[in-house]
Amino acid sequence: MKNQYDAAESALKEARNEFIAIGDRLGSAQCLQSVGNILLMKNQYDAAESALKEARNEFISLENNHEASYCLASIGIISRLQQNYDAAQLELKEAQMVLSSFGDHAWVAWCQEQLDLISDAARQSNI
Repeated sequence: MKNQYDAAESALKEARNEFIAIGDRLGSAQCLQSVGNILLMKNQYDAAESALKEARNEFISLENNHEASYCLASIGIISRLQQNYDAAQLELKEAQMVLSSFGDHAWVAWCQEQLDLISDAARQSNI
């Protein structure tokens, strides 16, 4: 599986460079978001967070808050996996709020599942 992630990451970076070359900021941001999610799956949390934050900022500058909220949800997952539960809750709640405003019910529910996991983990760590 690692080789497939590596190949996908490489292809996305190449595609991003092409989007940058033709001035397509949305395509570039989408590629970077995908790279960030691949890095997350590869447990490369610092690099993933950096890519996702950069993609989120680009989506925000393009006034695409829907895509920006997906990035924020992924950043929240990174925080959860690093047991930074306070940050994870803030990130996921903000993403959930924005996603709700777009009527994105599946992602709202997914954010809630992640928030429930955080509550469970916090409860267990206080036992």
